[in-house]
Amino acid sequence: MSSVVKRGRIAPFTDSIPIPAFSEAVSPEAKMDSAGASPSASPEEGPWAQVAASILADAERKAQQIIAEAMEKASSILDEARLEIERRAQAAEQEGRERGIQEGRRAGQLELAEEKSRLQAHMDALAQELREDHARRLQEQRQPILHLVTAAARRLLQRELALSPADVAKLVDELLGQVVAASTVYVRVHPDDCGAVRQASPQISLRHGGTIAIQVVPDLSLARGDCVIAADAVEIDARVQVRLDELSRVLAELAEEGPHGA
Repeated sequence: MSSVVKRGRIAPFTDSIPIPAFSEAVSPEAKMDSAGASPSASPEEGPWAQVAASILADAERKAQQIIAEAMEKASSILDEARLEIERRAQAAEQEGRERGIQEGRRAGQLELAEEKSRLQAHMDALAQELREDHARRLQEQRQPILHLVTAAARRLLQRELALSPADVAKLVDELLGQVVAASTVYVRVHPDDCGAVRQASPQISLRHGGTIAIQVVPDLSLARGDCVIAADAVEIDARVQVRLDELSRVLAELAEEGPHGA
């Protein structure tokens, strides 16, 4: 290595670091050869020690500056990262909250639908039970009601006949319309009803063309209000009991059909 250090070799530090003169740049070994004795001063105390110290100081300053800039940049990056983490955490929390609300709403709707279905099934079962109980009660009361209606009709009919025996003649008049092309008609009634029927016979015959001869026959086997008409091969049984039986049959059919004809 040359014992002379040229000034141009330390270009980066020429502005801030003083460069010793050429005479001062001679090595300690050269000075010993020329003088024959060791120098009076230590090499660390020479100009190059100052240069080295200046270089170290400048390097330390630059290193501290680089470290400060790196720390500032790292702090900025950490702040941005912290903000990003907070933003993502808030977004995740909001998303989780919304998802929880939606799931809770769906669960509530499902639970409500199940409860409505359960209540509807319970109401349907209760309605069916009430319908069956109503039908059973109607069935239990049907026969007593029919008997009651029939008995009431019988008593009303007997009362009407007792107050107005001429109704038997009216019944004969109505029934003769069912006898076709008969010249003689035999009417059997209770003896107490014979007078009224005989009295009305001329008018009845005229209303049916005047060609029908009405023969009134008393019959003790018949009750008041009973009437049996016979003509040729036709016989019409209009006894009170027969009419009541027909009434009972019609009422029973209506009861079987139900209140709405179902």
